[in-house]
Amino acid sequence: MRVSLYRPGDDVEVEGDVIGEIDGNPREMGRQLRVILEDTSLNNGLVT
Repeated sequence: MRVSLYRPGDDVEVEGDVIGEIDGNPREMGRQLRVILEDTSLNNGLVT
């Protein structure tokens, strides 16, 4: 599963900026998603 970032005003019908991918069982996917979100600095909706 791809994890994408959408900024305010982005068209949600098109793919956002892919910031990571997760796979595995639901528990492992949750862990991977937390790591991706912790490692992604958000500044006014922009990845820095």
